[in-house]
Amino acid sequence: MTLTQNNAEMKYYKSVIFTKTKLEGFFRYTDEFQIYPLQHDALKNVKRYKHYPVIIEFKIEEREWVIPKKDFSFAGDLYDKDAHELLATAMTKLDKIINLINLFSTHLFFRYEDTDGFWTIPATSEKSDEQIRLIEHSDFLYKLFFIKNFTYQCLIDGLTANIESNFNQIEYVDHNIYYSQDPNYDYNTLAPIKFPDFIFYGLNGYFALSEIEKKVIDITIEPV
Repeated sequence: MTLTQNNAEMKYYKSVIFTKTKLEGFFRYTDEFQIYPLQHDALKNVKRYKHYPVIIEFKIEEREWVIPKKDFSFAGDLYDKDAHELLATAMTKLDKIINLINLFSTHLFFRYEDTDGFWTIPATSEKSDEQIRLIEHSDFLYKLFFIKNFTYQCLIDGLTANIESNFNQIEYVDHNIYYSQDPNYDYNTLAPIKFPDFIFYGLNGYFALSEIEKKVIDITIEPV
C-alpha cells in the first residue's frame, strides 16, 4: 500500500477485535486508542465461544492514509473508492495497534483476517442439548462476527467519552510479577486480562518516535 495526501482531516474509527481470555475492563491510551468489552443483549444468549469480542476505537491521522495497490475499479458501480481506501487505511492502522498491544501483553489480541468458510456442526447456543443430539449433518458457515443493527467497522466522532461509567479500568500488575511469576499466556481463560504496569511507558516511547523509527518497530513486531 502507498500513501496519499488526498484524504480528509484526522478521523476516528471503530472496529471489533478478539481475545482468547475475557476482557472485563477498559484501557485507554491518550487520544490514540481505547479498548473495552463488547456488550450486547445478543451475546447474553451465546453460551459457547472461545473468542471474546472487544471494541477498539482509534485515531487515524492524515499522513496514515493509504491507497490499496490492488485496483477494483473494474467492478464499476459496485466499487466505492473512498470506502475501499478507508477500510484499507483502518485495517493497516488497526494491525499496528494490535501488534503494539501484543508486544506488552501476555494475552493475544487479534482480528479475523481469513473469512473463508468451513464445515461445522451447527451446535449453536439457541439449541437445547436435546436439539444438538438430534443434529444429522454439518453446515457450511463463514468466520464473521455479526449482530443485526450493531454498527462497527465505521467512522466515529471520537473515542467514546466517560467509558469509565460503564467499565472499570483494566487491572495493572507490576511488570516483574506480570512476566516472571506464572504469566498467563491465555492458558487460564477464567482470569480476566491484565496489563503490565509499564505499558504506558512503552507506548509513550513508541508514539514519541519519528515516522521512520515507528516503521522499523512496526516491521520488527509484525507477526511472521
